[in-house]
Amino acid sequence: MIAINKLLRFAQSIRRHYTWKTFCANNSLDATECGLLLQVGIGDHILGCGLAKAVSLKYGLDVVVVADSKFEFIANLYPSIKRFVKMPQILKRQPIGIEEIKPGHFTYVYYRSNDLMRAAGYNGFQMMDAYKIMLGLGHDTEWEAPTHPSVEELAQATNFLVDQGFDPGRTAILCIDSGETPTGNVTLDFWAELANSLLAAGIRPVCNRGPKGTALTGVPSINIPLKQFRAVTLTAGHFYGVRSGICDLVCDLQCSKIVIYPNTLNWFGTVYDWGSFSKFNLKYPPKEIILTEEAKVNLIISTKKGSLQHV
Repeated sequence: MIAINKLLRFAQSIRRHYTWKTFCANNSLDATECGLLLQVGIGDHILGCGLAKAVSLKYGLDVVVVADSKFEFIANLYPSIKRFVKMPQILKRQPIGIEEIKPGHFTYVYYRSNDLMRAAGYNGFQMMDAYKIMLGLGHDTEWEAPTHPSVEELAQATNFLVDQGFDPGRTAILCIDSGETPTGNVTLDFWAELANSLLAAGIRPVCNRGPKGTALTGVPSINIPLKQFRAVTLTAGHFYGVRSGICDLVCDLQCSKIVIYPNTLNWFGTVYDWGSFSKFNLKYPPKEIILTEEAKVNLIISTKKGSLQHV
């Protein structure tokens, strides 16, 4: 069995090698371009795409983004990205390409080792800093916010909410799932209590069906297409989410946004230590709450009273 598994892994590595060679041949870059191979989830793609403008300015190159096809909509949020290229599934999470930005080459924009990842949370070092290092950018480089939803997108979002039975401006999108970031003490009991407080304040909660499909008893769920998520959130008026990539997707919007962090250690600090929005230079940053017992009580009370200021 061990020998068979080794043979299968070898065959897979050969297949990846030739897939990569074929991909490069079919999607060659010219000397005025550089390619960014983005990996993993929504948050990682938002970080990489938001730094594409800085890459273009520093290196004097047009940026081509390569990623899973489901994230093409993220690349389209950034006019500084020249074009998007679909990544073959077999190349996902594989350290292909080169490590630095060079004309006519694809750069792998994720962790080749755990060194940068393990540093997250130490002495103020965040995921944003790690991405700047991987892209050869200075620590003072500014992340670019995505484009605002268009008038047409907002109209479609209004129709979407109304068709689902929700009132624009009086609806709270709850994102209670996380694909990879630990949720710790941000439990279903907490979300149920928060949902009741929102109802008391005249705001109707609704769960977005997240990566794990977690449901909340007594609270309706809807499946918001990722391409429409920014417009639907802005139209709904309120967003509450445990820290995950979906929070990155809406972090810049001018609406009520609460991002909730578990009060647990992860790597060199809490999730807040390495994943807060403090380095995103946002005009309308979300309110960020580390869920201690005191913070939980204050959030529930403030929400019920409708007195929490978070825009």
